[in-house]
Amino acid sequence: MLATSPDTIREIYEEYNDWILDYDRDEIDKVFQKGFLNIYIKNFTSLRLVK
Repeated sequence: MLATSPDTIREIYEEYNDWILDYDRDEIDKVFQKGFLNIYIKNFTSLRLVK
């Protein structure tokens, strides 16, 4: 999911938080705690949120 800021997708993050894989949870949680978002494109097909 792409957004200009975490605040624009915070409701989705909160509602669907249980869908986040444990593998990615720490990094995604950091994005919403710190209030900023960077996108890392991995293998040209999947997106991962990173701090």
